[in-house]
Amino acid sequence: MKTSRAAIHLGLAAVLLSSASAAVTVHSENVTADLQNETVNVEMSVSDFAGDEFTYTTSYTVDEVIGSQVGALEDACTARQLDEGSEVACPVVAENFSANMELGTDGLVGRSGSKSVFNYSKSFVRITERFQLDVVLPRGEGLVPSNSSFSPVRPEDGKRRSVDGRRFKVVWSQQPGFGEEKRFSAVYEPLSEGPDRTLWIVTGAALATLVILGAYLYYRLHRGSRAKDEFETLTEDQQEVVRMISTRDGSMLQKDVVDETEYSKAKVSNIVGGLEEKGAVTKKKQGRSNMLELNRNLRALEIE
Repeated sequence: MKTSRAAIHLGLAAVLLSSASAAVTVHSENVTADLQNETVNVEMSVSDFAGDEFTYTTSYTVDEVIGSQVGALEDACTARQLDEGSEVACPVVAENFSANMELGTDGLVGRSGSKSVFNYSKSFVRITERFQLDVVLPRGEGLVPSNSSFSPVRPEDGKRRSVDGRRFKVVWSQQPGFGEEKRFSAVYEPLSEGPDRTLWIVTGAALATLVILGAYLYYRLHRGSRAKDEFETLTEDQQEVVRMISTRDGSMLQKDVVDETEYSKAKVSNIVGGLEEKGAVTKKKQGRSNMLELNRNLRALEIE
């Protein structure tokens, strides 16, 4: 008789516990497991919680609570070890709150030969409207190839995405039932640095070189065409002075132009003034004379 009463009491306690858990609603739970630094970030939105301590149970070992914000309370969560996994306990002061926990972990990843295996399981003991798990692989690692009899991702509906173009992750989005247990896994290995990858790198470098060379040639040809058009707009006297300056590597004293031509100082001065107005030359004072310099286009032009 005593045994029967004890069993009844235990059954009633289980029902009450189940009812209390069911009353709580987790509107969203986002879990991000970073396998490079072995941390797990948990973000939750909770309502209708009755009690002064919120607990979060994991299937893996939590070495430490790196940081936490549960409602208005910051860094108040603690972790305790269970026979399997851990329990994170956080004091709460409201029925409705948001929780954010950064957990240092152990036991998320195992080894199978040269491959790494991520395993994660969760029992949904509270009503959970939406659950998302992001598993971020270490840098330089990728999922193993799949075939007709093997998938590196389970459940297979996990979405494969890139993180900043340097790391890969798998994302599962679920709407779990109350009391349901979910299991997730991903098998990954170092990315190959074989001949194919090297070939792509070499090919990419060659293409980049061709693009740069093509752009340079286009620039030179385009500038040469502009310079030719510019030269042809000059008067014969102006063209003669430009030719003379061109033979001196693009710069020449104005008094030397006078000395080497049959023009008077006044005429050379007028020619130089016209070239200045057209932007063909610039004039800088040097001693008692002026240094004349061709513009970049005319410097590049091969003047006959």
